[in-house]
Amino acid sequence: KAGVISWERFVDWLLRDCEEWPAAGPQELSAKVDRPGSKRLDLKARLETTVGKGLALQKLDEGQTGGVYLVPPGSARDEAFAVAIFKPESEERFRRRGIPCGGGAAREEAAYLLDRLGNSCVGVPVTTRARVPSRALPAETELSFPESPGAIQSFVPDVAGTADDFGMPRDLEKAICVIPLVSAQRLACFDIQLCNTDRHPGNLLLRRCEATDGLRGPFIPVPIDHGCALPRWWAIGEVCFDAWRSWPQLRAPCDGAVLSSVTQAYEQLSEAMSVLGQVGLEPGAQASYRIALALLYHGTVVHGLCLAVVAGLLSRDPFSPEEPSWLELQMMDCAVAAGFDWRWTQNAAG
Repeated sequence: KAGVISWERFVDWLLRDCEEWPAAGPQELSAKVDRPGSKRLDLKARLETTVGKGLALQKLDEGQTGGVYLVPPGSARDEAFAVAIFKPESEERFRRRGIPCGGGAAREEAAYLLDRLGNSCVGVPVTTRARVPSRALPAETELSFPESPGAIQSFVPDVAGTADDFGMPRDLEKAICVIPLVSAQRLACFDIQLCNTDRHPGNLLLRRCEATDGLRGPFIPVPIDHGCALPRWWAIGEVCFDAWRSWPQLRAPCDGAVLSSVTQAYEQLSEAMSVLGQVGLEPGAQASYRIALALLYHGTVVHGLCLAVVAGLLSRDPFSPEEPSWLELQMMDCAVAAGFDWRWTQNAAG
């Protein structure tokens, strides 16, 4: 069921990907997280301090698929190497089916707000959108307008590395000594909800947490780079979970705390849809969240499936990417049953 609207109207919105979308609810999460003294407003203030002092942002080139800039500290209280990471919309160079060029900043902000809606269970760094004066960008950056809008995300200090730098044991007992069971499962739930098309090991940071006895404890994953999340519904098959797809924690039964988080997200669907609308996400992308969350809830909470299986229902087989996923086939059946014309076409990659 589609909540306050009929199933027929819901399917019509999905297939037509029109510009209108029913109001999901009055709650204004963004207003709550932007209250005076909030972390997002503080992040913007620190950016303004850096720019106001005439400090230029530093461009990162290595391994980037778009413009990425370090925001240097502008005051004595900022002892870190950098305050934040800024990504201009105009320099987005990634190409993902179902994600419009320049749509990455809204998705970065949406990922943070959805995590906040779930009590920050995953720990997405503070993220918002901001405008940086072109004069604050390096001289070689070719810009023909006075300001550059984009996404700004708090810099994450003291990381041990990325998931690329560490192996994950195949044995569950050994694996949870690297990343705790609940942390791994909550990360997977988050990526499934977002239909993340870019969760590769390089955009999953790992921070070491201290054990109570003073020894070095396991790692806590910190997910970053969500500009390629929430594709439009017809590109759901583009999801990529390479960072955690093979982890044994996700083949284990879901922890009770994880199931509670999934249930909470399912019950907060109207608030989440309101957040996505406020961020400016297009209706086709909002539909992806609704579909993926329904799959996650019914797969784990109702049917007791492990997250590896749910992820497999959503994603295509990496060894046979030309074959639609299970979920895509169900969507096709629904569209045909509703009387819509559905066709598969082959792209240049086969």
